Amino acid sequence: MELTAAGSDTTSQLLLPDDVLANILGRLPPRSLAAAWCVCVDWRAVIDDCRLLRTDLLPLS
Repeated sequence: MELTAAGSDTTSQLLLPDDVLANILGRLPPRSLAAAWCVCVDWRAVIDDCRLLRTDLLPLS
């Protein structure tokens, strides 16, 4: 993976279309989807916009 001068990775330049990313993320179990929600702002936006994360399916612990 290439690094920029600031030391951050360039994964934001390798984006999938939102519908493809939503399809992939929608296949995750609820706990993993909640973890994916924390990965980056773009993933959070896709999960929120497509309403993929259902809090009623998450465990209480």
